[in-house]
Amino acid sequence: MLCIIQRYCIQECKRLCSWLVQMQLCPQDLVTDKRGTVDGVAQMLNVDLGTFASLFAVTAILAPLLEETVFRGFLLTSLTKFMPTWLAVLISSLGFGAAHASARDLPQLAALGTLLGFSYVRSRNLLTPMLIHGAWNGTVLVALFTLASSGVDLQEVLSAQSGAVDFVNLQHWLMP
Repeated sequence: MLCIIQRYCIQECKRLCSWLVQMQLCPQDLVTDKRGTVDGVAQMLNVDLGTFASLFAVTAILAPLLEETVFRGFLLTSLTKFMPTWLAVLISSLGFGAAHASARDLPQLAALGTLLGFSYVRSRNLLTPMLIHGAWNGTVLVALFTLASSGVDLQEVLSAQSGAVDFVNLQHWLMP
């Protein structure tokens, strides 16, 4: 069931991206770019602990504070005044995914946005999605830093399998 929903979401995201390009609301290169949000962070990441600490502060603390305030605290709350809660969560989640300007990551980010949205609706506490968002970003950053510290070429890992991280074959890079 989950795979069917995931395929449907990916199909709809692709359709949305095509429509945005057709309506000239989004540049073509933004949709066809195979880079994701993590690619930009990986380019800045090196084995320097100071760089890691700075990136961690921005991605795991500041970004969740700002993004959750905007997408859950303001947008979701405003939308629930005019439409059913589930629809408000869906729209704010798509906005959250689109704001990251990565067509490749849109399905995953919209799914994360949905989780964050429903966690906010359920708890009525903005700290809940902030902590989940911070944990998500922080975990990804720690994993990238650990791989980079081990001598793994992050660009090679991130470009595997048509631009998606190949977690099944990740041991290829970790174990010689």
